Amino acid sequence: MTTLVRLRDEALAAGRKVDFGALGRYSLRVRASLDSPNDPLPPDYELVLAADVPRQTVTDLKSRVSVEREEVSAYQPVIHSFYDAASKQEGTVYTAGAPARISGAFLAFDGEDDEQGVFFVAADDTAVRATVYLTTGNKEVECSIPAGLTGPQSVEVRTRRRAVGALLMSDPFGPLEPA
Repeated sequence: MTTLVRLRDEALAAGRKVDFGALGRYSLRVRASLDSPNDPLPPDYELVLAADVPRQTVTDLKSRVSVEREEVSAYQPVIHSFYDAASKQEGTVYTAGAPARISGAFLAFDGEDDEQGVFFVAADDTAVRATVYLTTGNKEVECSIPAGLTGPQSVEVRTRRRAVGALLMSDPFGPLEPA
């Protein structure tokens, strides 16, 4: 299925219509408000994927596909980027003892709680918590990278929300290499 979707998307990007027979016909359509057909497209136009899939195909797929739900906390921290201020590089390196900025979602934590914060995790799962924080906002955390770190490190943010109670951890970001 993945290959068919990729082929469909490549053909649509080239401006062609796609016909997969029983799997459906697909095309891109432009949605915009124009005063006349010769007007240029406005900047707020939309590209819409038009799909015509036979009802029997949809019924067959629904009977053969099972979907499992995975419970995910709405408040689980998510790291989008890591910026090392000393090297001025994003997402690839860290400088021990230097300032860093982490951007993401649901990052805020209680800096006084030793279980919460920014943790640098080595390949052997040894975790070192940053102890100096400039900001601990929901979308951005600025901290000092612990001195003495060596080797590749992943970064995790650990938080605790009153509504959830349990300690929530971001997926590891990295690995980051020493600068």
